[in-house]
Amino acid sequence: MQVDWIQLKPPFNSKQSYSASIGSQAAGAASEDTSTVTDLDLVEHEKLKRGHGELHAPIHAAGKTLAKWSVSCLMMISGCLLELKRMLEDAGAIYLHRDPSSSPRRKLEMDGVFGAGGFQSEITWK
Repeated sequence: MQVDWIQLKPPFNSKQSYSASIGSQAAGAASEDTSTVTDLDLVEHEKLKRGHGELHAPIHAAGKTLAKWSVSCLMMISGCLLELKRMLEDAGAIYLHRDPSSSPRRKLEMDGVFGAGGFQSEITWK
């Protein structure tokens, strides 16, 4: 099955808990927006290195200046984007919701997965 639109909002690592308001249909639902670097990240890093060297190289280079969590996030999102690319129609679009401070890393991810020019535009709002 292929789709023509994908909207993705990965975790922001705000280190906060979020819960649905009392009385809402989702009352009782909660989530944590806290990420950590785990052994799973090392496995994902190796999978990218073996199967997608063009994507692994910029992530590896970024790791020399970024916090470990940022590198972990790059690996997670890149792996996810590879799967989503498989599901996306040729003329489809992916909208990746991120905070402005991570825009340079998003460009690396999108270009790594979709080729040069994979990151086409940025939508901002205030």
